[in-house]
Amino acid sequence: MTMGLTVLFMDSPPLPHSSTTFWWYSIGEVLLLLLTIAQSWRTLNAWARSFLIQRRDRRLPLAVSPSSSSATPTVAVAMAVYNGEKFLVEQIQSILNQSHPHLHLYIRDDGSSDASRDLLRRLQERHPERITLIEDGESQLGVIGNFQRVLTFIKEWGKESYICLADQDDVWFTDKVATTLARLQITELWKGAASPVLVHSNLCVVDANLGVMDPSFWYCQHLDPGKDDLRELCLQNMVTGCTVMMNKALLEKALPIPSAALMQDWWLALVAFCFWHNSVHAPTHCDVSTVRENRYVGGKIQLWGMLFA
Repeated sequence: MTMGLTVLFMDSPPLPHSSTTFWWYSIGEVLLLLLTIAQSWRTLNAWARSFLIQRRDRRLPLAVSPSSSSATPTVAVAMAVYNGEKFLVEQIQSILNQSHPHLHLYIRDDGSSDASRDLLRRLQERHPERITLIEDGESQLGVIGNFQRVLTFIKEWGKESYICLADQDDVWFTDKVATTLARLQITELWKGAASPVLVHSNLCVVDANLGVMDPSFWYCQHLDPGKDDLRELCLQNMVTGCTVMMNKALLEKALPIPSAALMQDWWLALVAFCFWHNSVHAPTHCDVSTVRENRYVGGKIQLWGMLFA
């Protein structure tokens, strides 16, 4: 005799339903979807910019090499000094020993209490054709005011078409000016010489004895030079002043530096970016990096709350 076993499955009682919980889940799903779309758009936009830059670089008129020009341009180097006696000679010597020989150094001391001013006068007497010492009788203008005085002097009296910024405690690689200048002139080939252009590079962080502390300032400061969005630049500066070279067109647009500017390099970068992203970073393998002492001002400055919509 076979017995059949019948099992009855009863529906479990429904869980209590809350409209509030449902709306929270719905809002969360919408936010997650929006974040996903935003990130996908940023990734796609970055890829598109990279593709366009590579395509643009391949179409540059390589037959016209900047170095092949019969007239080699003279580069102005702007240096602001304050109590820099300890490292001035080494830095100025590295500038005068550049592989690009046509450069002129403009220096202003901001009222140093050490022997910087006397040292600068001796160096100027030794190289009168290559060094101009700006003495206006004023002092304690600060780093931005000091640089502004030097840059204004170059704008009004200098005949150079290209300008570098120099800190007092760095040591430059011998091909820094030549490599940066080549990159800037290539950029001018497709932007136009009348277009404001700024070029900056990576640098190597060293101690007082030039012992390498980090071969990449970008890496140790978590900087991404490829971020060429104006809104991101408003939040964090990607440009280090001592690596900057700009053309005269940018200098004329950037001066005077407003009193609200946090640093002169940040202001120059913002002005350059306002003109169709005319800020170019030289690839790290170009050996254009500046060797810096680990005594820089502000290395990584962030500004929160200022965002261009």
